[in-house]
Order: sequence, then C-alpha cells, then structure tokens
Amino acid sequence: LFIMWDVVTIPMQFLNLEHIFFDTLTTWFVSVFWTLDFAAAFATGFVTPDGAVDLDLLVIAKRYARTWMLPDFIIVLATWAESLAGGEPATRVLPMFRVVRMLRLMRLARL
Repeated sequence: LFIMWDVVTIPMQFLNLEHIFFDTLTTWFVSVFWTLDFAAAFATGFVTPDGAVDLDLLVIAKRYARTWMLPDFIIVLATWAESLAGGEPATRVLPMFRVVRMLRLMRLARL
C-alpha cells in the first residue's frame, strides 16, 4: 500500500499541489515503513550465483553494505526530514530532496 502511495505521490510533488492533513499522516506512516524496510534488509537472504540461498546474517549485512545500504539510508533520512518538517513535502523544504525522492522510485523498481 505504501509502495503504491510513493509511486503515485512522488511524481505529483513536482506539481507543488496544496498540502493537506492526509499528506502529513501518510508521510509519518511512509517514514515508519521505509525505516522498517531498512532494518529488514539486514535479515533478507539472497540467492548466490550457484543457486543456493544465503541466510548468514553477517554475509547479508556485508552484501547490503556494498550495494543498497547507502541509497536506502539517504532515502530514510530524507523521508524523516520530510516528516519532521511537519509533513511539508521535502521538495519544498530542500529542493535537493527531489532527487532523493526519485531515488526511492528506483529502489521500488528493485522490489
């Protein structure tokens, strides 16, 4: 549900539409979702090149640190900055967050 919310609302933020209370509420829920997703990535196994599933937490953490951890951390940071700004879209708080929010869409493509 939150993934579909991001797919619809992130491109719409470039239109600078009027901000409503529902946006604030969903911004907080989305922030919690992406934070939990960030934490869950440290326990999500992966398929090795030889076809085996690797569930070793240390190996998973190392692989995640080399691949998506930094972009995910930046996404979570931007999402919380938006939430702490009172739900005001991040694109209005800091224009640089437009790029970060588009990163989130790229992250969704990975799912």
